Amino acid sequence: MKRVTEAEYIKGYKILITFNNGIKKIVDMEKDLWGEMFEPLKDKNLFKQFSVNKDIHTVVWPNGADFSPDSLYEIGKTVIKKSRRSSSIKNQDKIKINHNKLTN
Repeated sequence: MKRVTEAEYIKGYKILITFNNGIKKIVDMEKDLWGEMFEPLKDKNLFKQFSVNKDIHTVVWPNGADFSPDSLYEIGKTVIKKSRRSSSIKNQDKIKINHNKLTN
């Protein structure tokens, strides 16, 4: 089960969400704001008032609206993947840069 650990407003109806597995996704909510509970969130001033509820591990709004973490994960576009390899790639790049400085 996915859990939301952080959320940050981007623009429009987009939120950058960090999940408990370390993956960050941009979730564009514009197409999902329909129905009695979600229609009011089309007001961007209300939309921006979301927070992360640590008890239910998802994004919530003052009017009681929320989306399941799994739904947010599913509709989001991955922007950062957490992996052990990414840090080793960064270190390899540093080594190449330092090597180039020494040889030039």
